Amino acid sequence: MAQLRKLPGQLEASHLVGPNGEPVLRVATLAVRAGDLVRVHFERAASDCREGVWLSTKGVLAVDAAHASQFNVWSDTAPPLVEVAIVETTGLLQFCNIRDSGRGRQSQLAAMGMVAEPLNGGTRYRCQDGRDPADWNSLVFTIALRS
Repeated sequence: MAQLRKLPGQLEASHLVGPNGEPVLRVATLAVRAGDLVRVHFERAASDCREGVWLSTKGVLAVDAAHASQFNVWSDTAPPLVEVAIVETTGLLQFCNIRDSGRGRQSQLAAMGMVAEPLNGGTRYRCQDGRDPADWNSLVFTIALRS
């Protein structure tokens, strides 16, 4: 099973713990190179507000024909599997869970975060949308890297 390691740009929420005492990530990072393909697979979206994933690099990402340094990928409008091509980068992809409860995109609020679960070939992220009671399955997605 893959091991998680902390990379620059990763941000933990020191005041939060996951359902089993795990560290909670506000922002996760993945080491990438130009030419890599990152697959985001939405497994579950169960909140009554819109949820998704924000992805960013210092460089250029491509989703379908769109090119930008960052993308909001919403679980309600994206296909279950989204492929993000790394076109140019300084070496890191940052990402976090996002929500829109009618007030625009929000992230990294007091109780929002992700718990990482290493898998063979990727990592599953169980997200808390920041509302009470805590639900670490409000958004579940996996990230896998293809070099």
